[in-house]
Parts: sequence; C-alpha cells; structure tokens
Amino acid sequence: MRVPLQIGSPCGPVTTAINLENRMKFLKLSVLAMVAALSLSGASTGWAQQPTSPPCNEVNTPFQQLYAQQVQQQTGVDRLLYDVEWHSYRFKVNTNMTMCSIGYTTPPLAPVKYRFKLVEVGNPNALLDVVFNSPLTAFPPQAIGLTTYQPVTPTPLLVGHTYELRRQATVHPGGDYMELIGRVLTNQLTYDIATPAMTVKRTKFYDSNTQIVKQALPFIDFGTW
Repeated sequence: MRVPLQIGSPCGPVTTAINLENRMKFLKLSVLAMVAALSLSGASTGWAQQPTSPPCNEVNTPFQQLYAQQVQQQTGVDRLLYDVEWHSYRFKVNTNMTMCSIGYTTPPLAPVKYRFKLVEVGNPNALLDVVFNSPLTAFPPQAIGLTTYQPVTPTPLLVGHTYELRRQATVHPGGDYMELIGRVLTNQLTYDIATPAMTVKRTKFYDSNTQIVKQALPFIDFGTW
C-alpha cells in the first residue's frame, strides 16, 4: 500500500529548499570566480589600463643631425628662400622609427595655411596629409634656428622604404610672395646626403611655373620615437 507523502518528510519541500539554497551558493561562487578571472586577465594583458605612446622626441632628431652636418661643412647659407608653393625632400631611414610631429620655421609673413604630406615613393596614397590653419597659432613666425612643432598621427618609417616629405604654403588672396618662402640651406648640390640615422636622396622646390631640383635642402623637421 502506497504511503501518503508527509509534509516535512525528507523527500518533501524541505529537500527542495535545501537544493535551491545549494544552487544559489553555486551561482554566487561561479560569479565570483568569473570576476576574479577577468581581473587577472586584465592585469596581465593591459585590458584594465591601455598602454600610452612614448614621448615624441624633438631634440637632436635624425633630420636635425643631417641639417647640422651640412651647415658645419659651410658649403651653403642657412636662410629663408624659395618663394614656391611646395618644398620637399626624398629620404630613407637607417633604423625603423615613427614620425610623431612636424617641425617648421615660419617666415615673418605667414601664409594662410600649411599642408604637410608624407608619401612613400611608388605609392599613390599619402601616408600622412595634415593641414595646419592659422599658422600664426600653429607655426608662429620664428627666427632661423627656432622651430615650432605640431603633433601628427604616429606614422611608421621603415628601413628599405623611400619617403618624400612635402610642405605646401597657401598665400592670402592678393598676398605677398614672401608667404611662400621657407628655411633652406643653399648650395646643396651633391646627393646622397647621409648620416647614421637617415639619408636624403634628393630635394625639390616647385609650383605650376617653377621646378628646382637638388639645389638646396629645405628644413622640414619631424619628431620621432
């Protein structure tokens, strides 16, 4: 004969309550274990704190070293010259580095804006193309030897690749041609120009009416890390 289930018996509601309590404890322990695992993962991989970029070095840069080397040879004059729209030089680096800023000396009569482009020779797409408006703020007029730097998107420069760095100046409507000039070292006729850090392959100054190749070295500096 079947015995009726008694309330409070080991097989009744008390057992169900105990099972529910055990499940809750198990869920709590599982959640705590997941939180701990995520915390450890974040600490080990940097998930909890994103890495920061190294500081951009703008002292004794590869280009500064090359320019100073040429100045010391006393073959040319360090001055503001060449009233053409584009100043550029083609170069290679001898160790991998990252371009992180552009450094430039603005003439007393500042143009409307500067545009700087970095291209890899043979690649139609610019690696870097930045416009700095209001150069009185972005690149205040400086004397020779004083350079203002503006940050740019970090762009890798790799050994074995040839790059070209260009500066474009846009004059005010009806403005003076002096807005186009830039800092250059004159009488730089022999290329390659090399240092341990980089090599300049050629230089070019040009616009729709003028093209001057391998005559002077334009001062367009770049910070690196």
